[in-house]
Amino acid sequence: MQKITKLQKQIADAHINAKINNSFQCPPYAIASKEDVIKALQEGYTIEGLYNEIQYRNVSITSMLYQAVHSYTTKAYKQAMYKGFKTLLTNLNIK
Repeated sequence: MQKITKLQKQIADAHINAKINNSFQCPPYAIASKEDVIKALQEGYTIEGLYNEIQYRNVSITSMLYQAVHSYTTKAYKQAMYKGFKTLLTNLNIK
């Protein structure tokens, strides 16, 4: 697998920072399709449900606990989130 691209890292970092600051910003329109998700991510919106799904599928329980209880984002947490976002965004053709 190739490295995460600059745009993919930017989207992942925006979501990680939104989680840390509890400041997710959903789009003003309903997300009802794959195209809506792509549009929202390209416009810079952060989607909490998307973030949570990636977190649950990729991050270890220990890293999630550090993040949730101590508000500390470990290096392993970020790497796992980057991997999850890389997979998702590549599948959505956001490179």
